[in-house]
Amino acid sequence: MGFLVAVSGRYHRRGAMIAAITLPSIVVSMDFSVLNLALPKISTSLGLDGVQQLWVVDTYGLFIAALLVPAGSLVDSIGARRTLVWGCFAFALVSAASAFSPSGELLIASRGLLGCVGATLMPATLALVRQSFPAGRERTRALAAWSAGFAGGGIAGPLLAGVLLANMWWGAVFLVNVPVMLVVVLMVMTSFRVVVRGTARPVDAASVLLLIVGGIAILFSIKQVFADPGSWPVYVPTSMVALSSLWILVRRQRRLAVPLVDLRLLRHPLLRFGVGVNSATVFAVLGVGFFIPQIFELVMGYGPLQSAGLMIPAAFALIIGTSLASRVRERWTLEAHILVGAVGVVAGVLLLLLVRVDGTAWLISSAYSLQSFGFGVISVVTVDAVLGSVPSDAAGVASGVSETGGELGGALGTSVLGSVALAVYRWIGTGSSTLRSTASERAHARAGLAEALLDPGLLGSRAELQNAYLTGVQAAALAAVAVMLIVVIAVIRRRWRLRRV
Repeated sequence: MGFLVAVSGRYHRRGAMIAAITLPSIVVSMDFSVLNLALPKISTSLGLDGVQQLWVVDTYGLFIAALLVPAGSLVDSIGARRTLVWGCFAFALVSAASAFSPSGELLIASRGLLGCVGATLMPATLALVRQSFPAGRERTRALAAWSAGFAGGGIAGPLLAGVLLANMWWGAVFLVNVPVMLVVVLMVMTSFRVVVRGTARPVDAASVLLLIVGGIAILFSIKQVFADPGSWPVYVPTSMVALSSLWILVRRQRRLAVPLVDLRLLRHPLLRFGVGVNSATVFAVLGVGFFIPQIFELVMGYGPLQSAGLMIPAAFALIIGTSLASRVRERWTLEAHILVGAVGVVAGVLLLLLVRVDGTAWLISSAYSLQSFGFGVISVVTVDAVLGSVPSDAAGVASGVSETGGELGGALGTSVLGSVALAVYRWIGTGSSTLRSTASERAHARAGLAEALLDPGLLGSRAELQNAYLTGVQAAALAAVAVMLIVVIAVIRRRWRLRRV
């Protein structure tokens, strides 16, 4: 009897541990995706234009990407358990502040601060996986739960946002984080009893600043090029600032005794391959996924709750993808997993080329489901490959490098693909015969689609605006396919080299 009680207690504690590492990944990922559905409502409430909308989305991911590596050093210095507890507390506080932002500028700033805090959660949870679950099937299942939580948060975000937006104001999509994070704090404090610490690592503030400046300058340059190609006096100097900052950053890492980014980790081919594939996949999937709720709401005219319902199949597809990867991980090669996932992502993105304004919403739902399935497969095996390539005491930094690649991929995907779609939409809209009549209408075409459709004077050109936006999305989809084809080529080359060895 005592044996059964002990076994039951062990599995209960294991379940609580998996829940504690999964919930933060769900919340951090949800904060990317909730804005996709809430953005039309936020834009009308705060008066955001198209470029401001992209900044609201990008700022969060940019600061997460810039601070993930120093956050990984923090995990190795003070312990994953302590980092996760304080990070969850801070995330709850900043989420409450974001919910009551009175202007677009303050919302962008609060999103950046939320990204700073969110950066501490991902390395802490991955380090706890590395330290608390033994290598093999048990760790693979924990990673599958973590990956499903992170990717599932991207699906659950719009679903939850749809319910909240149908009954409350837009700030509710941020307030929902508060009780979840407080529950995580209790779980971590009661479930993870052993704190494993590495060697204390000082964080170089100058390197962090260079990374932030370089990232912001890159995103600003990308948006400016697509928003106004003639403004080269603005984006050329900004691009030079970005390249200079990143060049100085790399040089500085080679001179520091304790670098912010240990470039020696990148010498490991498996870590380099895993980070590259994961970053490219996140670029394509999150970049295209940004448009899915926009198409449902702004092009097809569905409400937030209906749009959320149409995204439910993608949640199940994601679960199937992560479950498949965890079950056959030991039987399939890493390259086989990635190829299966890449086929799913490419097929889903290509389906978007068949979408029409008066078409069926289930075609879009099916496209998103295929993308989610492929992303689920790839995310599990690439994270497992990265963590398995380093010793336990470097788990925090390695997970930080992995997540930095993923967050940068997501931020660049939204920025680049969003800018491509916005540029095509504006180009078609300002050149339309219906929209050329007045300067006011041309200005609406240059604004975001949500703002343009609010003007009752443009009802005659509504269909043209929607077609222009959809064409822009399809142009961005072709760019995403090109990125995934590069992934496929890289996988084939790696497999060919391994066979020759």
